[in-house]
Amino acid sequence: MPAMKIFTDGGSRGNPGPAAFALLIYDSRGKLLESHSEFIGPATNNVAEYRGVLKALKLARKHGKGEVVCTMDSELAVMQLSGKYKIKKVHLKELHALVREEERHFKKVTYTHVKREDKHISCVDSMLNDILDKIEAKQ
Repeated sequence: MPAMKIFTDGGSRGNPGPAAFALLIYDSRGKLLESHSEFIGPATNNVAEYRGVLKALKLARKHGKGEVVCTMDSELAVMQLSGKYKIKKVHLKELHALVREEERHFKKVTYTHVKREDKHISCVDSMLNDILDKIEAKQ
C-alpha cells in the first residue's frame, strides 16, 4: 500500500525567537488532506521542526494507520528521527519521545531530507513565514 506523505517545516526568527511550523498531508494519490500552520511562541528552529512533525502525525491519524513518509528540509531533525544522530539536548529528547509515541499509531513512519527548493517544502516554508510576518507586524 502506498504511503501517506507529510511535508513539514519549522522555523524561528532569532533562534530562539518567535517560532512557527507548517505542514501539508497528502494521501498516496497526491490529494491534499490537511494544510496547517501554527505560531508556537518563542522557540528554536529545532523545536519548531519537532513540533511540526508531532502535529502532522497527530493530524495524519484521522486519515489512516498505514505507512507515512515525513519529508523535511532539516537534515538534523531527519537524522535524529531516523536514529542516525544522537540527541543531546534534553528538550529535544522530550519532543523526540512524543514523536515516537505518535509513530506507534502507524504501520511504518520514515523520514526523508530534501532541499528547501522542493516545491512542497517551499510551500510550508512560505506558510510559516506568513504567520511570523503577521506576528511581527502586530508588534
